[in-house]
Amino acid sequence: MAGGELKEVVPVKGVVNVDGVPTEGVNLYLFRDGQFNSPIKDCRTDKEGKYCWSTNLACDGIEPGKYFLAFTYIPKPKKNDEGVDLFKRKYQNPVKNKFELTVVLGTPQEAMNYDLKSK
Repeated sequence: MAGGELKEVVPVKGVVNVDGVPTEGVNLYLFRDGQFNSPIKDCRTDKEGKYCWSTNLACDGIEPGKYFLAFTYIPKPKKNDEGVDLFKRKYQNPVKNKFELTVVLGTPQEAMNYDLKSK
């Protein structure tokens, strides 16, 4: 990889359930603590509702630190990633929904599951 050293990361992955069911098409957005203008990373759940964060390589994890999350559920996005959020913006504010994630060096988090409601 050109341009420097790889960042030291910690694996973080899990499953997103919507109304108790693992769900494909949920977008997760990661914000640094205190920096809520724009997410620093995003990922999307697969057909089994699984997600993982990536920094240097696919699913390798994220840097240690404190983060907040936001979610949208757009099962059929258009080409520009636009579409109808079935959560109706309920989980788009990372401060309001209070989904916090603290990542500690050397402590993988391989069952960071989230249970969300569509109503």
